[in-house]
Amino acid sequence: MKHAGTPFQSIRPWLLLALALLVVSACTHRPVVNVPPSPELEKKVVQIVSGDHVVPLTAEIADTPGERRQGLMGRYYMDWDAGMLFVYEISRSGSFGFWMQNTIIPLDIAYLDENGVIASIKQMEPCIDQPTCPVYPAGVRYRSALEVNQGFFEAHGISVGDRVEW
Repeated sequence: MKHAGTPFQSIRPWLLLALALLVVSACTHRPVVNVPPSPELEKKVVQIVSGDHVVPLTAEIADTPGERRQGLMGRYYMDWDAGMLFVYEISRSGSFGFWMQNTIIPLDIAYLDENGVIASIKQMEPCIDQPTCPVYPAGVRYRSALEVNQGFFEAHGISVGDRVEW
């Protein structure tokens, strides 16, 4: 005579599958950021001139107050050879800077003088909790700023004194 087993034995594979799916979904959870979608910005290929080599980069141009305020907030990914160039009408004091509110991608920022020369580089960490988001002041006067994926400048040997052309 064949034993039919308990009802639990017949649903156990389904319970294990459900548990596995729950674990996988918990591991791939993305932080929730409540920001409006990014507007479609003009893109330009900028060139970073570092010594005798040139590094091309596709940058979105943020040159209005709204575009600069939005920045890269709410984005989960950015191509390695991409970035965002923030352009101001006049130079800004070194006490001004950027923060990473609702920014999920770890970034490097290069603060550029009026000639596009890199005057300062900072590493910025993601921050979703507004009250604890630090500001990354330039420490130098700047006219524009270029945000890229964290590690991009170092990987290409880009440093203070190099120039960004657009």
